[in-house]
Amino acid sequence: MQTNQARATALQSLLIPTEAVPLLVPSTMVAEVMGIGDLALINSAEDCVLGVMDWRGLRVPVLSFEALVGGSTPRPGPRSKLVVFYPLPGRGRTDFFAVLANSDPRSRLVSADQLKPNDAAQEDRPCTLSVFEFDGGQACIPDMHAVRDAGVIDGN
Repeated sequence: MQTNQARATALQSLLIPTEAVPLLVPSTMVAEVMGIGDLALINSAEDCVLGVMDWRGLRVPVLSFEALVGGSTPRPGPRSKLVVFYPLPGRGRTDFFAVLANSDPRSRLVSADQLKPNDAAQEDRPCTLSVFEFDGGQACIPDMHAVRDAGVIDGN
């Protein structure tokens, strides 16, 4: 059983599976997790932009984290999900964006002592703040400002 001190230093997070490496983000950054539904795939000058979707009356770009870190852009599969993120500080109130996930994100209560830095995996990985050994594998904390900036399309 966790003590009150341990719970106070832990952060409710989502582990978002991608083909590149799972993303570890605070749950409070995520507006919604949903099926791929009416995702409109587009050909974009930016390889990381997979498509756009209409979400709550807004046009939201859907990004491929795999392409952002130098890999190939995956196509959505039957278990794929879209993870919609709230606008970042300093952005407009309607500046949402989404990332394609391989499957449902998992909710995790994460404390700093569960994350072991993996400096070797960090080298030359764009859009990534840190890479960690976590839960028997790797996870990364994405640089969400760089991710969002990469997905700016048509004035979004």
